[in-house]
Amino acid sequence: MIGLGDPDLGLGVLFYAVAMVTERVAPVKITDFLILIAMFVYGRPSASLSIRRSVGWDLAILFLLVSWCILAGSLSGFEVSSALKTAFRFLLLFLLPILICLLVNKQNFVNVMVGMLLGSWCYFAGVFSMELIGIDTGYVFPGEDLGASIDPSNTNLIKWVITPPVVLLAVLLICWEGFDAGLRRLWIFATATSMIASVFLESRTSVAVLLLSIGFFVACRLISSIDSRLIPVLAAAVCVGIPVLPLFGPAVVDWLGDEAAVAASPSNAERLYMISVALDWIGQRPIFGNGWLDFHALYGPNFELMFGYQAVVDNPHNIYLDLGLSFGIPAAVLFAVLVGRLASHAVKTIDFDVILALSAITTFYAILPLAKEARLMTTVLWMLVLAQATADPPVVQQTPRRRSLGNFWRR
Repeated sequence: MIGLGDPDLGLGVLFYAVAMVTERVAPVKITDFLILIAMFVYGRPSASLSIRRSVGWDLAILFLLVSWCILAGSLSGFEVSSALKTAFRFLLLFLLPILICLLVNKQNFVNVMVGMLLGSWCYFAGVFSMELIGIDTGYVFPGEDLGASIDPSNTNLIKWVITPPVVLLAVLLICWEGFDAGLRRLWIFATATSMIASVFLESRTSVAVLLLSIGFFVACRLISSIDSRLIPVLAAAVCVGIPVLPLFGPAVVDWLGDEAAVAASPSNAERLYMISVALDWIGQRPIFGNGWLDFHALYGPNFELMFGYQAVVDNPHNIYLDLGLSFGIPAAVLFAVLVGRLASHAVKTIDFDVILALSAITTFYAILPLAKEARLMTTVLWMLVLAQATADPPVVQQTPRRRSLGNFWRR
């Protein structure tokens, strides 16, 4: 069992605090490096040949993705150092979840990851509480005057530091049997407060993930009645396909002829316009991409002129558009192949907790920039579902229950 006094949990909270302090003082992102350090400290490689072979293929695809990003970036106008830096971001994004499949003793390392997630909620709770009592933290509530001096791509809205409630809920369900009563109550409180804050601060992502998860779960149930072997295939298809759906948004709006309703919402108008601009630029250089682009400068002036709203983001908020714009369609395809493989590894049986976690990951890929908190959340969720799927040694089959991370803490 893991409780509030667990040293590994505390280490995870400390890691997150160190990462946040470092990133506030200097533009250095060390979260992934801290996770990697914890993995090497706590990990012991598995001797399973099948797991090693599967991980080998995953690492090969990841190597191809990173190599293509470096090649395409260099040919498309990136400085070599910038291309290497961007490619390294994708290396860390998938290297950690892939490597966790190799570990035999995942228990302590998973505790650290749970602690980092708890640290994320503590950070939000602290910022939110201080703002409520009038202490300036540098963050603002929706609707406040952001001021002309604030960079449009970094407006520091409080809703951007909310730990997504669907992530907290997925971890709670996955680790329910492993949490002691005190940690379980705290986690329920954290999930509830994050959900309330998401509604209060107009964060729509959580609602989208919950609806997607329910649909995903129902589809798995229907597929399992036909052939349970199709479940991993369905999981891969959903995780690869969901981020594609927003790309059809502009065409759907044109077909419905509902431009006026879209234009009435600044967020919807900006998102659809960004997608249109990104697709146009990808079409101009589909193979190697366009290199580094100031995306805000690319769409912002025309958007503000056409709709009268302030352009506030600096990327297309979709992982396929992000990759295709800078590195071409082949990079997006390699990313999709890797996501599909990991999803098929994770879903072995129909469990709502795993499906909720995968739905959160794929929704982040579809509608959020893959940076800051979103990157940490996807990394932690991948690790938890893959650790659960590759739990070793197997659980004693006293009941027809699946393997669970809870078994780590019960041993």
